[in-house]
Amino acid sequence: MSSVKHNQKGYALLVSVVVIATVLVMLATVSARRVQDSSFTALDLNHQLQAKALAQGCAQEALLKRSIDTQYAGNETITIQGETCTILPISGQFIDVEANVQDRYYRLHIGLTADEPPQVSSWERVVSF
Repeated sequence: MSSVKHNQKGYALLVSVVVIATVLVMLATVSARRVQDSSFTALDLNHQLQAKALAQGCAQEALLKRSIDTQYAGNETITIQGETCTILPISGQFIDVEANVQDRYYRLHIGLTADEPPQVSSWERVVSF
């Protein structure tokens, strides 16, 4: 009978160890997943900020070219520090630019005055053109 009680204590200890180990593995997995999600979120934010800076640089380039040449029509892709952005064809008093960094798009729609040289009358981020 003593042998049966000793075996039951052994089984109880073994089950307790397995349950505790399972809980610890689950906690470690959840923690690792949260760290991974945070890393991806930070990387995504970084790509978004890079796309914004690229689009703003592209817009400045388009404004400079338009102030030098009143016939500047846009419709070109330019490279800024190894990244490319697109100046869409200029229609009327509007300049549209688009930048893409790792599938993060940033688009700007810029309105110009009719003055020569033109002044910026509006500057806004848009979802699509």
